[in-house]
Amino acid sequence: MRRPGNWSPASSTDYVTPSNLEEVSPALADMPAAALVIAGLLLLGALASAPRVFRLQARIAGPWGGPRPGTAPWSLRQLAALLGLLAGAALLVSGGLRLFGFGGAAQGDEPSLLLTLLATNLVLGLPAIGLVLFVRRPAGGGLARLGLGSSGGLRAALGGACAWLLLLPGILGLGILWPALLAAAGQTPQAQPFIDDFLTGSGMSLALAVFLAAIVTPLLEELLFRGFLQPLLAERLGSGAAIVITSLLFSALHGLSASGPIFGLSLVLGMTMARTGRLAGPWAIHALHNGGTLLLLLTVPEFAELLPEGGLIPFRF
Repeated sequence: MRRPGNWSPASSTDYVTPSNLEEVSPALADMPAAALVIAGLLLLGALASAPRVFRLQARIAGPWGGPRPGTAPWSLRQLAALLGLLAGAALLVSGGLRLFGFGGAAQGDEPSLLLTLLATNLVLGLPAIGLVLFVRRPAGGGLARLGLGSSGGLRAALGGACAWLLLLPGILGLGILWPALLAAAGQTPQAQPFIDDFLTGSGMSLALAVFLAAIVTPLLEELLFRGFLQPLLAERLGSGAAIVITSLLFSALHGLSASGPIFGLSLVLGMTMARTGRLAGPWAIHALHNGGTLLLLLTVPEFAELLPEGGLIPFRF
């Protein structure tokens, strides 16, 4: 991956410098201790203000007119069917890419950014379509079971955007602290692949890649995790446990390098879904977060050094 910008060597007494971190990301290797302290303060501030932020969010979103959890619970059989669809889609897409010469061991045979995004959305899209088709059946309970089709979507999206803006400093703080924690544990954060394609892309190909990463992928992920999995777990374990478990699974999907900040973001997404009852809330947050990341990446290329593997595109093919 191309490394834009210049970085100077750092003293091991002032910076987090595991032996091979400089080879992966010079920007992470040059992280001053003061920046880690500030990041910690930002995170603590966000945690302290979170209850007030979510109360404000609920007032902006307004009353929830859809069915409450418990009125039409998902079953474990439906969970098994969705996992089967997800596994089948992953095998189908992965096999198709290998059939056309991608995903092997030879250098230069990895799929492009756009092809990776298309493949990712196909893997997520097949089970998502299955969910939508199921709930539209007379016995499925309607689209409101997924947080779709009920009134107030725009207000829920505005409430989500407000919560994201107010809690963004804490999410950014966690994003700065996480590589340092991995380094202290002897792990090497990996840089996000395909970033060069964003930095050097242009025209319709870049526009389509941005649309997929900022709009379509967040919608599909929220449909599966916050629209389906979180309510299913909430029926059996309670809302708080469901948000935490869903967030753990969601962050694990994105890999170790990005799991810390993704977990923090996912907690905000889960709380938003629980408070608003409409998928538009977490979708708005997810789209703003991905879109803001891409905007920062395209306007400040040095930001590529801080974008961990899985932070934008969870799957590798």
